[in-house]
Amino acid sequence: MTVCVPITGSGGLDERVSRSFSNSPYFAIVDLNSGSIEIIENKRCAPVVSLTDRKIQGVVCATMGKRALEILQAKGIRVYSAWGKTLREVIEQYRSGELRELSL
Repeated sequence: MTVCVPITGSGGLDERVSRSFSNSPYFAIVDLNSGSIEIIENKRCAPVVSLTDRKIQGVVCATMGKRALEILQAKGIRVYSAWGKTLREVIEQYRSGELRELSL
């Protein structure tokens, strides 16, 4: 499974998770099977559109607006609420089943 996590910088696993999904400066695209991580810069004010073009199955974030949640769910992308401070913590929380799935 591949998930997207909004992060504050391009520093990798120890990078802080962004509190804002849409205004996050970077996104980590994490392949949970292989462990590979791709860091992409958020160059758009509507990142949901560009992220749905990628092969992601989930988004893990602290907060997300209703419209973004609607768009992602309509595309079959699951959204999970995270409270971890770093990308590493969020990945561990996801793998251990600690995250709550968001729904409308």
